[in-house]
Amino acid sequence: MISHKMLGLIIAVIGFAFVVTGTIMFLMEPLEPVQNTFCGYCMTKQPIYCYKTLHGLLFDLGWLLVMIGSVVMLFYRKEELRQ
Repeated sequence: MISHKMLGLIIAVIGFAFVVTGTIMFLMEPLEPVQNTFCGYCMTKQPIYCYKTLHGLLFDLGWLLVMIGSVVMLFYRKEELRQ
């Protein structure tokens, strides 16, 4: 049986892998003009945190999983210290 602390670590590692993958995809994409941003005249890539792109989904979901995994590890670490 897998411990809760190990489960949190696995979730965090998967999240970190998503962040790295999303960042690599973001860096490999060609430059293109961005429309409908706060600075509409910018000639850059889509922001890495744009949820409308695959790299944005991976990046955002990755950080969410890292946070969830960290909270799980901290919560169960706290439970172990109480006992």
